[in-house]
Amino acid sequence: MKYSKLVRDKIPEIIKEKGEVLVTHIASDAEYEQKLKEKLQEEVAEFLEAENQEEMADVLEVIDAICNYRKWVSQAIAKIKDHKANERGKFEKRIITELEVTTLPANHPYTRPRVGIGVMIWKDGKVLLGKRKSSHGDGEYAWPGGHLDYMESFADCAKREVKEETGIAIKNIRFLRLLNMKAYAPKHYVHVSLSVDWESGNPQVLEPDKCVGWDWYDLNNLPTPLFATVADDMEAYRTGQIYWDS
Repeated sequence: MKYSKLVRDKIPEIIKEKGEVLVTHIASDAEYEQKLKEKLQEEVAEFLEAENQEEMADVLEVIDAICNYRKWVSQAIAKIKDHKANERGKFEKRIITELEVTTLPANHPYTRPRVGIGVMIWKDGKVLLGKRKSSHGDGEYAWPGGHLDYMESFADCAKREVKEETGIAIKNIRFLRLLNMKAYAPKHYVHVSLSVDWESGNPQVLEPDKCVGWDWYDLNNLPTPLFATVADDMEAYRTGQIYWDS
């Protein structure tokens, strides 16, 4: 799997300490500027998904890097910010316009569907579900999963997301279902579900801002409420219907 993304300065050292190899290069000015823009889009999208302080810290870190690269002085930006606040106000009074808008702005992060991967993990006839803590589906039970990274395969995404969220390893990855998901509008996803087998490890809550806890459930005794994709996955598993559009 090949990546071409900007990472934090200490990531190569951290990877090396784990006994792994990370191939890197130092970006030119043009590449660095482009990768900063891509990183900002990535971190903003992750904040909109998770809505937690950790993701906001990542957004601010990238903004700081952009300002440093462009040699923008923080005091100057603060002065512009204060001028706009004095002229046009802030965003503290919660004023919402009631002008009907039929389409989202062209630069809005939700105007292009994202690719989501759901991973239905089997162990001894049971499946793994976790109670979500996120911007959509909060309090609902879902499989492990997440967003497909650029140039990443479905299988690699499944392995990475499951490892990051639960710490367990999986095997025997199989296609389950394709869904055009609009259940949590305005978010729009092309959702790919995979059915896999547990290989090793015990599920842990490795992303406490996104999940309350993991547990194994009998297929005929699932917890409620279920995340929107899970019900479709169950029907796909039982009936063989693999394509869902809306």
